[in-house]
Amino acid sequence: MSMPKYDAWFLGRVQAHDDLAPERLDAVSERWKPMAASLAAKPLEDRIATFGTMLAALPTDEAESLEAAIDAVDSDGHPPPVESEPIIEAVASWGPLRINDAPRATPFPADVFPPPLATFCREVAESTLCPVGFVGTAMLVTGGASIGQSVNLLVKRGWTEAPSLYAVIVAPPGRAKTPAIRAASRPLTEIDNRLRNETTLAREQWEDRKKAHAKDDTEPPPGPEPPQRRAIVKDITRESLCIVLAENPRGVLCSPDEATAWVGSWNQYKSKGTDEQFWLSTYSGDPVTVDRKGGRESLYIPHPFCAVLGGIQPDLLASLTDDRGRDNGFLDRIVFSFPDAFPLRQWTDKVVSPEAERDWSEAIGRLFSVGMHMVDDHALPWLAEFTPKAKARFVAWFDENGRAMDAPESRSGALAKGEGRLARFALILSRLRLACDPFQALQDDDGVPPVTKEDVEGAIRLTTYFADHLERVAHRMTRGVGSADALALVEWMRRKQLAWFREAEAREDLRRFRDDPEAISAATRLLVTSGVIRLKPEAAIEGKPGRKPSPAYEVHPDLLRSDSLSGKSG
Repeated sequence: MSMPKYDAWFLGRVQAHDDLAPERLDAVSERWKPMAASLAAKPLEDRIATFGTMLAALPTDEAESLEAAIDAVDSDGHPPPVESEPIIEAVASWGPLRINDAPRATPFPADVFPPPLATFCREVAESTLCPVGFVGTAMLVTGGASIGQSVNLLVKRGWTEAPSLYAVIVAPPGRAKTPAIRAASRPLTEIDNRLRNETTLAREQWEDRKKAHAKDDTEPPPGPEPPQRRAIVKDITRESLCIVLAENPRGVLCSPDEATAWVGSWNQYKSKGTDEQFWLSTYSGDPVTVDRKGGRESLYIPHPFCAVLGGIQPDLLASLTDDRGRDNGFLDRIVFSFPDAFPLRQWTDKVVSPEAERDWSEAIGRLFSVGMHMVDDHALPWLAEFTPKAKARFVAWFDENGRAMDAPESRSGALAKGEGRLARFALILSRLRLACDPFQALQDDDGVPPVTKEDVEGAIRLTTYFADHLERVAHRMTRGVGSADALALVEWMRRKQLAWFREAEAREDLRRFRDDPEAISAATRLLVTSGVIRLKPEAAIEGKPGRKPSPAYEVHPDLLRSDSLSGKSG
């Protein structure tokens, strides 16, 4: 191990002198700067003992080489020239640090929609000056919500998927998130307004009958109270949403102005975790029970359906994780549209054509008109199936996805959720395709039309798009290092300006790792894979008793620069 002469002079001098100008530390190479900085921060009387402790932590050969290098220079004399070559060579041997290089943003494949709806998608994007992906994502969620629980896809016996999606559009303020969502959801908003008016009228008539029966018992009783018919809800509590779902078994679209309003509700009861579990169950369509009035009453929703569509600013993406910055599982259930470029904000006279608006509105209307399958007074979904060719294509993709899940450091949770989501995409695309054909019945006494290979191919393209954009979200949330635990480890290294470290030191200093050895192992594996750290070669010491020390890692020299982890890429 070679050591620059200036580094040896500085380390030797700092042990016995208190008159060093602080700026001289800047000339120390990144390999030895942490040791020099630690010594310089100690009181003069503690430095020799501290230096002895540092030497004891090094492998014997490295400690001996360090002592020999210090002894070979005159620490009381003039400092030797700064030798930059070893630093340059060290960086060159690592290669460039690329943690700030965000993944590219795949363009949204608008042509997965039927031609009239693809036209609507592009025209909305052009008229509102927003990315096509914003409109396309909002159309998928709105289409799925319009289908609701009227149709599920039977993947195989025991596995069905409803067309429910949780979607978040990511962009800074002023980038037309809301206009895109409003344009896509407008037909469903109009349906919701109609349902509200019909409900108001039905309840008024019910109240009149109720009053008439109370005055004169010869009048017929009013019957059950009319349900509150809805298609869209905004900012809503878990209990109030369950009331809506109990009265609207086909489901609703939850469209908060900002996704932060949605995820904020997860934390209202976080001590018990009920909100998080509720949204997990709702996404999966599992039965949900909510107790009311101190547990004396309860609501039971056997097939909950609530699609979610909102926007969020990039700097607020961390709100989608728990208080420790860990992924709480919801990221794997959310589809993100997070572009890396936006249309230039210059005036345009382009508007959405009446024909395109009509095509989209009629398609949503036809989807919403399909009633649920009534069996013994129970509202159940109709079941669509794959055609043989569609099933074969789905199975081939499923197997390929399974192999990807086994790859080292794969985002296995998201890949696993991708299996069901691909089926949901295929179901949504198939119903939109059918809704654009005026001669095609969406439902008859024999059931509903199947999902075709064309629908599955489109769903695969959508899955690729959203997988790429999830990578961009994860990159932004972790500033490129792969996970919240890896980010915590990187910030610790930078804060302490460590040229190398042992896992045991990180576990001791960082509380999040003290009782979770697997977490730090996963974090170091990520950082090794991304080239931020690498295993430090250590010579075995023959005959040395005791437990083997924890793994040691060298840190990429570029990581210790102040601008190496900006977090603003992408």
